[in-house]
Amino acid sequence: MLERVFLLALAICGAVMAAMTYYSWSWLESIGAPAAAVEGYLYNAGNSWMFLLFTSLGLLVFANFILARYVRSWPMWATFVYFAAFVLIRYFFLERAFFRFRADHGLTDAAMSWAPFAGAVIVVVAGAVVFANQLLVLRLRERLYPTTPEPEPSETELDDAESHVETEDHAVERSRGGPVTEAWFKCNRGRFRDRTFRWFHLQALAFHLSCLCGLLDKVMRFFSISLYHHHHAHHIHRAWLI
Repeated sequence: MLERVFLLALAICGAVMAAMTYYSWSWLESIGAPAAAVEGYLYNAGNSWMFLLFTSLGLLVFANFILARYVRSWPMWATFVYFAAFVLIRYFFLERAFFRFRADHGLTDAAMSWAPFAGAVIVVVAGAVVFANQLLVLRLRERLYPTTPEPEPSETELDDAESHVETEDHAVERSRGGPVTEAWFKCNRGRFRDRTFRWFHLQALAFHLSCLCGLLDKVMRFFSISLYHHHHAHHIHRAWLI
């Protein structure tokens, strides 16, 4: 069920990102003022880039949960493919088209564009981050849920553990930090591991939520600043046509 929800979210994000990418490219085909086309492209390309970062981080959080819960890593690498595909489209196609547009209208003096190199570096770094994230989650899960079967405690150890649990003196001793027998620990190890794993999930979720909040704050600031430039470019474009 969660995998289907992930696929639906990935498809929606991909469709929206494709539409935003096409709209950014359409500004380079404008017949209006070149300066207004540049402003419009930068505004919409910036919005699409922030949307790509925000959705990629959200999908990565979802993929981490699926990996930790069901030990399936394909959602994490599907998120990487989604991010890398639109990064390559932006830096190998859009940015090169934007560079040619500025060169044709005399808006730049640069001899070449370094955008493809930057795009390749971003993809490699993103792949390394996803691989390290997957390795970290799997290592933590392996430590919490080892695959090797643990030896079963003997009947004598079980009886001794039950006697320690049932006696009031042992409860008082444990509340004061006294020693706990190894057999009692073996009997309750699974419960402790479940609590630790849930605590790990909460910590990871809190970390990703803090990252999402920080990114959302940057997105809102970017939108508030870019909105003014967008309206300004629109007025310049209309004035040039008149």
